Amino acid sequence: VCVINDPRKKNGYNKLFTVKYLGNVLGGNKVLYLNLDKKNIKELVEKSISDNKAVWFGCDVGQHLHRNNCAMDLDLVDYKNVLNTDLNMNKEERLLSKESLMTHAMCITGFNRTDDYHHIINKWQVENSWGKSEAAEGYYIMTDKWFDEYVYEIAINKKYLSEEQKQILNQDDCVNVLPPWDPMGSLAN
Repeated sequence: VCVINDPRKKNGYNKLFTVKYLGNVLGGNKVLYLNLDKKNIKELVEKSISDNKAVWFGCDVGQHLHRNNCAMDLDLVDYKNVLNTDLNMNKEERLLSKESLMTHAMCITGFNRTDDYHHIINKWQVENSWGKSEAAEGYYIMTDKWFDEYVYEIAINKKYLSEEQKQILNQDDCVNVLPPWDPMGSLAN
């Protein structure tokens, strides 16, 4: 199933969405997105990775990607102190202003915990589709802060969803329709 993280207040979490005209088969199944907060999405990814299953995800790869360092990291370059201004918007503001949308898909293949006591994931291992010719043979480190800001969608096995989340998926008559130009439709599945 496709799960999105769309923090725009008008859309709301724990709801089902589709994008008007999205789909490649006339009369086929609707492309549906379950909108969850980032905490729930990370829990789903962690369950899948712990079960040795990679997770496809859609993100805005053009933001704070450092190809030479194989990192997706908000803090690798200190733009605020270099430019003496804060250029950051939050995820909702970037979506509303059309400054960000899904531009690329990759797979999350692992995660790193800070320690066994706090159980906090601080980094995610990402396998990019650009191939092994890249540094680190196509693998990147995505910081958890980058995940929060630029991961918009995951495709996850339905078995990892909670019963409540599965019930939302079954409410086909309660699907909210986003316009065709909505950022959530930019990486059509």
